[in-house]
Amino acid sequence: MCKFSANSLLSAAALTLLSAVAADPELSTLTAVMAGMGTSPDKPDPRLEERFNSRLDGRNYTFFAPTNAAFAKIPASQLQALALSPNYELLLSIIRSHIAEGYFPASSISDTTPPIAAIEGFPLSFKGPRINSQATITATDFKADNGIFHKVDTVLNPYTSYFGLSPPVGKAPSPNINDQSANLGDLLMSDNGLDLYRNVTSIIAPYRLLRHSYPPKQNQPLPLFLVSSDTAFSVLPPSSYSSFIAPSNNALSAYLLNAGRVENVTSRGIPASTSLLPQIKAANGTLALPGENGLSILFRETGEKGEIMVGNARVERELCWADGCVWVIDRILDPLYGILGV
Repeated sequence: MCKFSANSLLSAAALTLLSAVAADPELSTLTAVMAGMGTSPDKPDPRLEERFNSRLDGRNYTFFAPTNAAFAKIPASQLQALALSPNYELLLSIIRSHIAEGYFPASSISDTTPPIAAIEGFPLSFKGPRINSQATITATDFKADNGIFHKVDTVLNPYTSYFGLSPPVGKAPSPNINDQSANLGDLLMSDNGLDLYRNVTSIIAPYRLLRHSYPPKQNQPLPLFLVSSDTAFSVLPPSSYSSFIAPSNNALSAYLLNAGRVENVTSRGIPASTSLLPQIKAANGTLALPGENGLSILFRETGEKGEIMVGNARVERELCWADGCVWVIDRILDPLYGILGV
């Protein structure tokens, strides 16, 4: 049996779950984040409100609610970026990864409790007061009419274990192909190590490859694209591929595939590595650049033979063409890597 904070006997059973959360001053940032996703200033997004805050739903839910202190661990610029409309699907997945169907008071949670599936599908595992080795439960058993909530001190990142964290192996990216006669579409369609990437994009976002190919203006800075190799898909948990391409997940999956675009990285005829490595070294080995949706992507040099890490992934290869460069990475990019204070 778990034993957490003694200050855990507050009951808001007359309120539905999200209303009970909104009534707690230690959860005001969470409430504001959810309200910002909605269509009115005082109610969460309908996809949250109609399921988790309605007695008509008929089910109980348990919310592991991040406190104001948890959100304070996120840099202000990144929290503001998360709230932008292009990041809606990601933010929704974060919130849903903190909620599980069922009624789980503290007395039902222990080291031997099997992982509980969050609404988003990711597992919640417990060891003492810790969840997924990321957050600590600080107060428990705040009851609502349709469930219960506990407070946690860190916003959970569901993608850390799901996509995996690639270990450094001391190997630099394989030689650059600086083909000035080819465009990105040609390279992505013909590369032998990107079969699964092509399959996924053809199902969930057939326009994706086309987005990469556009004629730049003369002397226009060129982008860098981070594209997941077949290795990245092969290390996902079982059945993940089918979940990734499921119609209900299309919007989020398309978002995740598009998270690795960084504008204004290099110039025509110059590999992205040539442009970025001096910047990474000048930043003491870690350089944060904004991705397409405003969230930071961390570029790191391990110091081992020119090896480059990007977020949770290792750069396997570099492909350059007339309109920019692709770095082939060995994991699907975790868009929250290094952001949540985990």
